Amino acid sequence: MGKLSALNHVFAISDRKDEHFIWDLDEKTLFSIDHEVPAVNDIDPIVYLQQMASRRLGPQWFDDHQYRSAFTEGFISVWQSLDDKKSKILEKYQTYNLQSYTGVFMQRLTKGPQWVLQQIMI
Repeated sequence: MGKLSALNHVFAISDRKDEHFIWDLDEKTLFSIDHEVPAVNDIDPIVYLQQMASRRLGPQWFDDHQYRSAFTEGFISVWQSLDDKKSKILEKYQTYNLQSYTGVFMQRLTKGPQWVLQQIMI
């Protein structure tokens, strides 16, 4: 859940609800689908991510050391990967004529993962 939360936030994916997450029970993998609604601000994805985590893990899930650690580690690992590959990602925005999304991508990525994690875990 932490990995997908990082992706959803950095790419400004809004409209997150249970139906937009698919579990592969055999592989124990969570997939995020239905990404056509971009968020217009930083708060929309965070609210969706808070709601999703609370429904799945309980309202105070972040007080549990195991949940918090797993979520945080996954979140930061994906965030770092996105930061490392940002030039390739920006090239894809250009290739697919999505330049209007580059600003929000870079703005979110530049804030760093800690700000978002603090917002999710309140």
